[in-house]
Amino acid sequence: RGAARGALRGAIVGGLAALPAPPPAPKAPKPKSAARSNVVGAAASAPPQPRGPGRLDKRVDFLNAKFFKSSPIDADARAAIASLDPGRALEILKDLESKAPDIKKPSGYVQVAVRRELAAPDQVEQDNAKIHKRALWLNGRVFQANPIDDDAIGAMMGMGVMRAMELFKEVEEKADKMRNPSGYLKTAAVR
Repeated sequence: RGAARGALRGAIVGGLAALPAPPPAPKAPKPKSAARSNVVGAAASAPPQPRGPGRLDKRVDFLNAKFFKSSPIDADARAAIASLDPGRALEILKDLESKAPDIKKPSGYVQVAVRRELAAPDQVEQDNAKIHKRALWLNGRVFQANPIDDDAIGAMMGMGVMRAMELFKEVEEKADKMRNPSGYLKTAAVR
């Protein structure tokens, strides 16, 4: 369109086609319809819902106020959760909310969940295999009468290999007094 305008101008001015064509005029904004209410217009021009750290901070503040007043989610856990994709971070916080009555240390829960998210899949599989192997060993050697059940093993896998091994050591040391190692491990997992 600009080239045609320039050619036409050159022909009119008498061969001065070497002059550059003026830039196209800016388009005028479309007038708003009178039928449209101010509310709709305001909503259409409002910035999108904040995503990322601002939204995560609001969610953490909500969880702290509603569920974790005595032991709030700390700054380290906030930083850890902010390092994840916002969608996945919000999923973890929703999981935390659903388990809130059983969670005594929400910061620890968040940090373990983030570590698991960031860990390489092969490492998680190796860690879970170690935990499973140790549980089977305990079932075969220490808790034959009342073995550690699959739910307790799963809870230990959710805690990470280091903490799971510490808890396995505790139950082994208390084996002569312990009637329900699965219950002990599941209770320890939610603390």
